Amino acid sequence: MKKEKQCFLFLSPLAFVALSGCSGDPSAGDVQKAITAIVGPGVSVRDVKVIECVSSNSTTGHTCDVEFNLTGIGSSINAVDTMRFAKGSEGWVIVESAYLP
Repeated sequence: MKKEKQCFLFLSPLAFVALSGCSGDPSAGDVQKAITAIVGPGVSVRDVKVIECVSSNSTTGHTCDVEFNLTGIGSSINAVDTMRFAKGSEGWVIVESAYLP
């Protein structure tokens, strides 16, 4: 019984550290909200996928490779972009994007 308890106490902090590391990147929902804030009304942001995110050591925020679809008046565009995100007081915002203005 003591060995099981000791093992559980040892693994619990490791599990906490592993799970907390995953929560730092923007989710697909966060990215969709940030893109929507830039493109404005009349353009629908769909099928957002976060391919990979890396926390930046030289600048603030996270740099993420993102795939998404923009659908507007009579057109639809599939795009892949590398974006830099920072967490503001109201959520994630796009700081830099090669594709979006």
